[in-house]
Amino acid sequence: MPLTSDPQSSTVPGREPLRTRDSALLRWPQERTPDFVRRWAEALVEAAPGGAPDHPAQVARVREALDRALDGKQVAVFGDPADASGAARPWAVAGLGQARHPLTGSRVTSLTWLAANRPGALTSLLAALRADGLLEQAALETGADGGFRRQELADNGFHPVAWTMRRSTPTPAGDRSPQTPPGVDVHPMRDGEVEFVHQCVVTALRRGLGGDDCAIDLDAWARHRLPLREGDATCVVATVDGVPVAHGLAYPRTDPIATGRLAYVADVFVIPGRHGHGYSHAVSQALLRALALKGFDEVESDVAAGTGSEQLRRNLTDAGWQESRIRWQTR
Repeated sequence: MPLTSDPQSSTVPGREPLRTRDSALLRWPQERTPDFVRRWAEALVEAAPGGAPDHPAQVARVREALDRALDGKQVAVFGDPADASGAARPWAVAGLGQARHPLTGSRVTSLTWLAANRPGALTSLLAALRADGLLEQAALETGADGGFRRQELADNGFHPVAWTMRRSTPTPAGDRSPQTPPGVDVHPMRDGEVEFVHQCVVTALRRGLGGDDCAIDLDAWARHRLPLREGDATCVVATVDGVPVAHGLAYPRTDPIATGRLAYVADVFVIPGRHGHGYSHAVSQALLRALALKGFDEVESDVAAGTGSEQLRRNLTDAGWQESRIRWQTR
């Protein structure tokens, strides 16, 4: 499973305001209303896997997250989610901002917390943003079962770049210890293996760039943003005759809709020339078990679009993973 640029931890929002048509925007928070925020939060919960829009605590948690994430920022709006007199009228809404890719430095229009209630609403919202030149390079995320949203995004020049897969961790009491290939030792990362894991992560990041130039010191960035020795990292390493051949790395992740503890599998990596021996499966199972023992209820990870991604997604589905979200971008 390749390590891809993760919007929750990697995309750094810019602070400069966007030049957009006033008719397509509400300033946040000056013009917000309680009904507007509530309806937006309900739509987000309703679209999420396992979401319960009639669950007040879930909706309240998302409303609070919206307040924090979008405080002082702009919101792109078509229609009005809070218009109780026209519940059947189409509407679409998304947080709007500028971001830079943390590795390439390229500027992207970032649409977050996307919600839409009817076919055509999202297209109308995107049309207003396109007219202002904001979709030349843009990125957003939808639920995997986004229905009409998926079709409208494809029709409006977006293409999938990554799928976020999610599954429950095995319970320690009900799951046997993972089986490892003969001669392989899978164990928590040791001090002498830190540099091996770090170099694997850097290699995975370079592959994730897909040939694009990196604008930063990737080695230094990885050491700072993906610490291995301290913090909440969970890492396992597979060795053969004492030589590291693979590793799995995960971190805690925040999800305003999920009620349990969630972890993000950042990287599962097998060194070149060592594929096809079951090492990836062995470290994946050991990592899931380690996360379960730490009390995580669910895990998720990204599968980047590209050669082999369809087969990888099928393999993960067969292993109990489910598609949760899709990341889209133009260009």
